[in-house]
Amino acid sequence: MYSTPEQVLDYLYNLLVANKVALGLGFVGYAEEKLITKYPAVQVSAEPLIRELHATHQFRVNFNMSLWVYHAKLTDSHKVRTKNDLLTVTAIRNLLHTNLTLGGNIIFGFVDSENPGVLASPKNDPVVGTRMTWTGNSVVPFT
Repeated sequence: MYSTPEQVLDYLYNLLVANKVALGLGFVGYAEEKLITKYPAVQVSAEPLIRELHATHQFRVNFNMSLWVYHAKLTDSHKVRTKNDLLTVTAIRNLLHTNLTLGGNIIFGFVDSENPGVLASPKNDPVVGTRMTWTGNSVVPFT
């Protein structure tokens, strides 16, 4: 079972990279990368980990990840752009939901929110995008 956020981050990043073409993504970023080379793009980053007592000699570990989807096709009409943005987010969510245990490495994980809006890109430029949040949990023994 995964016990650290970097294990989950690596899994999600590698999954998105492996499916980049099928998702229509131009770039997949890891953590706080500053350079987005091509849009649409998604950047995966770890949020605070929550560890709590679960059972005798075990912690329940709650992983929280953010997926920042940068759409940035501002040349399309608002209607076309909105539809394409929603389709991209839906495709990413569907991919993440194809394996809710990350290959048996966690108990359960899922996309718990999708917030469309204007995001600041890593270069602080305003970009049309969506922040998706993913949460998952695992149980690990005391060490």
